[in-house]
Parts: sequence; structure tokens; C-alpha cells
Amino acid sequence: MAARDYGQYGGVTRGLELVGERWALLIVRDLLVGPRRYGELAGGLARIPSNILAARLKEPAGGGHHSTGAALARHRL
Repeated sequence: MAARDYGQYGGVTRGLELVGERWALLIVRDLLVGPRRYGELAGGLARIPSNILAARLKEPAGGGHHSTGAALARHRL
């Protein structure tokens, strides 16, 4: 993804960079309910391409904003 430059450096700006991408807010909405498996997320967002869902789940993980439970393979905020 191309990085956006807002000329500001703070938590709100970083948050906007993470959730400003297409589908990101819907993924966050589903994860706010609780941990979800990849298939549960994909089922709840029926029109999201699988490569986009995978990419959106990888993006926040690098920033430490969500975690993956390795034993259960569940994503959570």
C-alpha cells in the first residue's frame, strides 16, 4: 500500500493510516465483537477478496494493534 503523508506524526494520524484503507473499518468492526477466525471474518464480509482480507490482517499486526492467537489461529484487537 502507498503510504499517506499527512505531515503530522501522532497516534490519531497512525490510526487513520491503518483504518483508512478499504474494508479496514469493517474488519475492525467484526474484531471488536471478539476474536474471530479467518473463515469467520471472510464469511461476515462476503464480498471481500481473500487476498485483501489477508493483507488487511497483516497490516495492523506489524504495528502491534492486533494479535493472532497461534494455537487457535484467531485474530483479535
